[in-house]
Amino acid sequence: MSLLLLPIEIILSIFNIIINKLKSFESFFDKKSKLIKYQVDYMDPTNFIYVVNNQKLENFYKNGLWDYNKIYDLYMKYFYEKTVRYVSNSGSRPVKITSFPVQPKMTNCYIENNNLTTFPVQPEMTFCSIQNNNLTTFPVQPKMTSCYIENNKLTNFPVQPKMTHCYLKNNQLTIFPLQPEMTSCSI
Repeated sequence: MSLLLLPIEIILSIFNIIINKLKSFESFFDKKSKLIKYQVDYMDPTNFIYVVNNQKLENFYKNGLWDYNKIYDLYMKYFYEKTVRYVSNSGSRPVKITSFPVQPKMTNCYIENNNLTTFPVQPEMTFCSIQNNNLTTFPVQPKMTSCYIENNKLTNFPVQPKMTHCYLKNNQLTIFPLQPEMTSCSI
């Protein structure tokens, strides 16, 4: 009788190993798809996730393969933050970030004195200070009420449905449409 159970135990053991490998494989692709969804430019060595965590891209890319699980874990360190602040300077933060991912919980953003050229839609952001960067575009931010995007390279600025305060000095604006809720503006 125990001889009959042995093959079933072996089969179940092999089956469990296969299931666990498939879960790991699924997790691998799930993490990669989430990185894409949240616009994490993990191929950029000066992406926010690497710089703010004092990590190097090389720690996540070995032998031609990306470690999506570790990159995702790095991204998740700031996922639930309401305020995200990275102000580059010559002292404690000399590295300038060049890309910034979607932070779905962030309401306040301070990304100043960096080299951002683009900035994604932040679904919960109400306050934004992205001064002294190289932004050429800026998307509609559905909940943003105040923005300080001075000293960039913006040529146009879309309608921000909830924006009441706007500071856009020292850009290259040629188009600035009527902002329905705006009470103060400095261009």
